[in-house]
Amino acid sequence: MDSEAKSGPATIVVVEDEPLIAASTQDLLEQMGHTVLAVVSDGREAVAEAGRLHPDLVLMDIGLQGGMDGIEAAATLYEQLGIPVVFLTGAGDASTINRAARARPFGYLIKPFSEAELRGALEVAKARHRAETELQHREKTLMQYARSLRTRSLVDELTGLYNRRGFLTLAQHLLRAAQRHGRSCVVLFIDLDGLKQINDGQGHAAGDQTIRELAGILTRTFRKSDVVARLGGDEFVVLAIESASAGGASASSRLREAIREHNERRAEAAEIAVSIGVAMPDPDSPEPIEALVERADAEMYKEKKRAVS
Repeated sequence: MDSEAKSGPATIVVVEDEPLIAASTQDLLEQMGHTVLAVVSDGREAVAEAGRLHPDLVLMDIGLQGGMDGIEAAATLYEQLGIPVVFLTGAGDASTINRAARARPFGYLIKPFSEAELRGALEVAKARHRAETELQHREKTLMQYARSLRTRSLVDELTGLYNRRGFLTLAQHLLRAAQRHGRSCVVLFIDLDGLKQINDGQGHAAGDQTIRELAGILTRTFRKSDVVARLGGDEFVVLAIESASAGGASASSRLREAIREHNERRAEAAEIAVSIGVAMPDPDSPEPIEALVERADAEMYKEKKRAVS
């Protein structure tokens, strides 16, 4: 952007409850080539007019009368609309100045001010707002890119659940948080029984559909705050936060009931059967999420062997 564009005219709303100061400020701004979209005298009207007119910036008197002073109005303008504010102020007390600073103003002008002081304050405010806007845009772009990479690397394509890497990453954080706050949690290792038979007898499309149906059941059964994943093939895992009194039995019972209801409603789709292993962390002996998954996996195999014996 060239220097002429940087120092070009701006659209401005003036908020000042002293009529003479408001009129002289408007005249000064227009002589400098800026466009004054509105002159208002209270904070609520300033927010309404700025929302309607979308000025480049607002000149705001701190000491407005009424239900919303200039500091509150300035904070609202920037937080909700992203419009920068330059404060107009007399000699304020320390507490007022501290409050004003928290509103993130883009400059101060002490009344009365000269044309040179006004010009300088406006240029600084515009330059700072430009820089902040560009920085926010870059950060947003980087975050979107990072989210895209995370999604591709942490999510199972077939089901939309987390994959093994996603589960281990997120579940470890949830496990630590649960331990810090004294919450009980449980790991469920779920094996989809008979997937090979479905693939061999009905085709891999039917097998994939059965996997997706079980993923849907898991998603509906557990909370959004729980971590649900497909580890691969016919294996799924869940880290769920449970009440201390309920524990793993409650989580596995909810899942079995959800599967039973699904099978009762199914039409031509294959019946879903699962083997479930449960592991709960010992609060007195913390262990990593990988160890809990291994314990739950071992319990699942014990159940599967009991079922065929």
